[in-house]
Amino acid sequence: MVFTEQRSSNRIPVRMRVDCKPLSSAEIKDILDGHGYSELAYASLALSRPRQGMLPARIKNLSPGGLCLEGPLPMKEGEVAALDLHLLDERVALKALAEVVWSQPAADETRPHSCGLRFAAMDEDGLKRLKSYLALLPRDREAVPA
Repeated sequence: MVFTEQRSSNRIPVRMRVDCKPLSSAEIKDILDGHGYSELAYASLALSRPRQGMLPARIKNLSPGGLCLEGPLPMKEGEVAALDLHLLDERVALKALAEVVWSQPAADETRPHSCGLRFAAMDEDGLKRLKSYLALLPRDREAVPA
């Protein structure tokens, strides 16, 4: 697979939890038909375990435009997922919808499945919170334990 870099901003290495739910074809159709995705409108506490229907994964790097996700979700290019990002020291999860732009199968137990996701929807407050969080992170090392 040949991947051409198309990011508008650099990703910063981080290790943090993200809860993920791949969306069904019906949910994607509803969004594209203009019905939105109601879960984005509700605040969710950043708890120690995922909300019902969500699966835990880990963020490897992050930017205002997207992230690299590692974990047990073998999502394929073109799939769409709902995300709950757990920013350090924040009590409310940051919610977003994201599209998988590349996917790499797990190589072995030490290198899990990974995929690149581009944010497709996030409210304005969420984007501000994300940018503020990223501005505080060091650029030369992993900033947050998983």
